Order: sequence, then C-alpha cells, then structure tokens
Amino acid sequence: MKSLVESERAKLIEGLFSEASAYIEKGDAVQSSEKLYKAAEECIKALAEHFNLEEVKIAEDKGRWTVTLLEKAVEQTRGKTGHGR
Repeated sequence: MKSLVESERAKLIEGLFSEASAYIEKGDAVQSSEKLYKAAEECIKALAEHFNLEEVKIAEDKGRWTVTLLEKAVEQTRGKTGHGR
C-alpha cells in the first residue's frame, strides 16, 4: 500500500468534495454521500499519517485500511488533539 503525499491527498479530498457537490446538484444524494464518506476516510488517513499512528503500519502490512483500523485511528487522533470524549 502506497502512502499519498499530503498535497496529493488534499487534491483527492477536494476532488471528492467537488464530486459530492455535483451529485447533490443532480439530486443524487446516495452518490454524494458515498463521495463524502470517502473524503472523510481520506481525512482520517491523513491525520493517522500526520500523527504517525500504529494503524498506518497495520494498514500497510494488510495492504488496505479496514473500518476497524479507521475507527481506531479516529480514537487515537481524538486523544492526540484533545478532542476526546
């Protein structure tokens, strides 16, 4: 699994938001929500890489991110940013 450079990931996220907006304008809420979900996933991955979380290494070893790894990364990130429960 190859890690995206920050600028590449930012462009990807911006593109996903743009696509989501276009789908909303067309009245396709399902496709829009799928693009927004993917954008949120990419944001989580970017934060996990920024904070050098263990979940990044696990995802690299597995060759993919799982929902469980994303959830763990969210919890770890919340702790590091002071936005815990």
